Amino acid sequence: MGEPKVLLVDEPTAGMSKTYAEEIYQMLRDLRDRDKLGILLVDQEIRHALRIADYVYVLELGRNKFEGPPSEFGDLQKAFWVG
Repeated sequence: MGEPKVLLVDEPTAGMSKTYAEEIYQMLRDLRDRDKLGILLVDQEIRHALRIADYVYVLELGRNKFEGPPSEFGDLQKAFWVG
């Protein structure tokens, strides 16, 4: 595909070692910054996702539990409250 505008990525580091996972996230950051590519990332690794995200949605059982810019995730527990 020539010059895509958005990349859809689902669990890109599932089952990978920490070293390889860091490389994958660095590649995603490079694509975002260098190529100005929009990325829709679905991931359970919230710490990694928050480092590259412009906006975050947290889903629980298919429902939006929380959303906002990464700066609002100072306390990661906020994203996973019970109730």
